[in-house]
This record gives sequence, C-alpha cells and structure tokens, in this order.
Amino acid sequence: MPGFPSETKQYKPEHRVIYVGTGKKVYLTFDTGGPLGDVDKMLQTLKDNDVKANYFLAGYNVKKHPDFLKRLVEEGHLVGNHTMTHKDLTTLTDEQVKQDLEEYERMYEEITGEPIPRFFRFPYGKYSLHLLDLVSGMDYSSVFWSTAMRDWEPRENGAEDPYNDIMNNLHDGNIILMHQGSEENIEALDRIIKAIKEEGYEFGLLTDFEQ
Repeated sequence: MPGFPSETKQYKPEHRVIYVGTGKKVYLTFDTGGPLGDVDKMLQTLKDNDVKANYFLAGYNVKKHPDFLKRLVEEGHLVGNHTMTHKDLTTLTDEQVKQDLEEYERMYEEITGEPIPRFFRFPYGKYSLHLLDLVSGMDYSSVFWSTAMRDWEPRENGAEDPYNDIMNNLHDGNIILMHQGSEENIEALDRIIKAIKEEGYEFGLLTDFEQ
C-alpha cells in the first residue's frame, strides 16, 4: 500500500477527496496540461484491451482539439474538469477559480451536449483546504492519485520505466496518474494494462466514487 501525505488526515468527508479506491480495481488517469502525444495509438491500445480511462484535459487543449474531447466521450472514457488555464489555483482569487471551472463546464457541454462529470483535478496537484471547500461547494470531487509517474522528466530506460513505476506499486484501488504527452507511457501502455489484468485487477471509471 502506498504512503500518503500527512495532510490526508485533515480531509473531511464533505471535501469529497479521492486518492485511492478499494478492492481489485485500478483507475487509469491521464493528465494533459501539455502535448497530446500519439492520441490514435493510446486510444487504440485502450480499445484493444477493452479498457476505459479517466482524463483531465487542460481547457486550452480542449479548445484547440474539440474533436479529441468528443472522441473520448463517444468511446466511453470519462473526462473531468482540469481548469481552462491550468494555473496554480493557490495563486488565484476564489472568484477567478470559480470562473475558470465554470468556463470549462460550459465548454464541455457545448462540445459534447452533456453535463460534465463532477470530478476535478488540481493543476500540478497544488491545492489548499480552503480550495477543497470551494471546489466541493461547486459539487466536485477532487481526484488525486496513489501512484504518480515520474514522467515529467526523461526516462533513462524508455518504456521500461513507466512499466516498473506502476507494477512495483500496484495495490487495491490504485489511482494511477500518467501524463498523456509522455511517449514512453503510451509505448508501455499495452504491456502495463495486460500485466495489471494478469494480477487480477479490473479497470474502473471514477464514477465508482460518486458521492
């Protein structure tokens, strides 16, 4: 089981914080604040393995690539709110934070014709207890993770590194944070999914945590 930061003890149920689940389930979550990477390869790999994933796309990426959002939703993946601007929310006023999330909601609905799922991820994982109050007051659950890939830096051993990151820390309810722009992640994805399934795990959507 992973070690969690001490501040998890300060979370209250009404904060609706998600950082690990239970049982033989794994949650793949992709953050896309940067480049989209090889979208076709990623989605084909998920489809070939009959896996649905969870995405947190920065709003400016959605604006540039609305068809990508449409495709994710049509193929059964979950897309949560990751803000329009991908700024560190601890540097913004409450009003700016609200505007950022609400603009994302409107954009999501315009593109997909559906209301956005009520899941949120803080850009860079930067948050405060006050911001958790604010976000949960907007009817969002805040999604963190129990395995974070070291994929913002070059990988010395290529696709071997993301595979080891995950398989060496596999646990019940594992919420895995991957960055979509990492070539090594996409290259390793098929092998990772097959190995996780071999360990007896299913892949889940964050709707399992609806509160």
